Amino acid sequence: MASRWGTWERIYLDAEAVGDRARALIAPAEVCAGCPIVAECADLAELSGYTGIAGGRGYRNGREDTYRIRDPIKARRRTA
Repeated sequence: MASRWGTWERIYLDAEAVGDRARALIAPAEVCAGCPIVAECADLAELSGYTGIAGGRGYRNGREDTYRIRDPIKARRRTA
């Protein structure tokens, strides 16, 4: 399970597109759904400033990742 979890986290953290990040949470969320300490896991992620997947959700610096564009300036750049 630990190696799968590490793979899921790498995929989630490397994903740039909103849809890719959401899809990366599907498998871990299924695992977390059956866990008896899912709330405690999410609380610890918030308190510790965790970046990754916890409690079936994505976190960045202890805040739940709301799937915003990571670099809004980069997203606005357009080529002619």
